[in-house]
Amino acid sequence: MAEKLSLAAKRYSKALIELSMDGSIDNTMILNQLYFVQEVLNSSKELRDVLNMPQISTDIKKEILNKVYEPHIDKVVLNFLNVLLEQNRFKEFDEILASYKEELDKFKNINNVEVISAVELTDEQKDRLKNKLQEKLNCSIEANWGIDPAIMAGLVIKYDGNVIDMSLRNKLKDLNKNIVRI
Repeated sequence: MAEKLSLAAKRYSKALIELSMDGSIDNTMILNQLYFVQEVLNSSKELRDVLNMPQISTDIKKEILNKVYEPHIDKVVLNFLNVLLEQNRFKEFDEILASYKEELDKFKNINNVEVISAVELTDEQKDRLKNKLQEKLNCSIEANWGIDPAIMAGLVIKYDGNVIDMSLRNKLKDLNKNIVRI
């Protein structure tokens, strides 16, 4: 994850991971339901604003939250949302969701990798590259594919704060540095 997550977001996401450890609810199901909550919040600015208004009591916010989400999400997730309201942390929902996804990926040994190429890769090339990365990193890979013609040729691979730059642009830059030193 590129941006820094708050300590509170990490704490709440870890608590939610621990909640799913007893087996009563699948952590992937929690993630999908949190994405659903986020989708509804993103489609209704009014709902998000009301849930974050300090002038509205927590009880009224809970009532609204329950009416909107109760038919669609598990009780564990709904209770978690209510705790966020009670602790005045609902405004951090998106950050908590990002942290939960990050924690879940760690737990499941999944690495998010960004792969940038100069041109669109074929499905076969993507599969081969993904398999090689899984072998080298010894984990499952979730790849985000991007195109940047400025790299001219080759690939740039980013994961866990590491960058592997095998682009022609980088090789030319290195060559230029070596020539300047001579």
